[in-house]
Amino acid sequence: MLTTIPHPTLDRLSLGLVILALAGPITYLQVARPSVEDLKKAFGISQSVSVVQPVAPLPVPVPPAVVPTATPVAPPPEATTKPAAKTALTNSFVNLRTGKSVSTPIIARLEAGTTIQLRDDADTTWQGVTYQGKNGYIYRSYIQY
Repeated sequence: MLTTIPHPTLDRLSLGLVILALAGPITYLQVARPSVEDLKKAFGISQSVSVVQPVAPLPVPVPPAVVPTATPVAPPPEATTKPAAKTALTNSFVNLRTGKSVSTPIIARLEAGTTIQLRDDADTTWQGVTYQGKNGYIYRSYIQY
């Protein structure tokens, strides 16, 4: 049985010769850009070869320009005025609290006659209010509506 042992130097040499054999004509064509007659001679072609001229690409139709028409401008919406906030007065000293319970923290201590803004947040016992930008709750019996 005959076994062949690979020989790195010979393998590289063989590969190099194959590359050189293929790269020569390719490099010649890339660098020289020969004429058709030169190519016939290089490749041993004796019969006539017709050269096809490149065809100009078909024109791409351009859509007609769209002229914007005057669009009617809607009148500005009528200015809506925000209804005035409902206000009330405290009828005695009262605490403004963070929640609806006497156990919640106190935000502010309000004197009798202090003007407060009423919020829609209310129940039978507590009223949601705003005082100096702070939102809180006051026990309803301390508010004079």
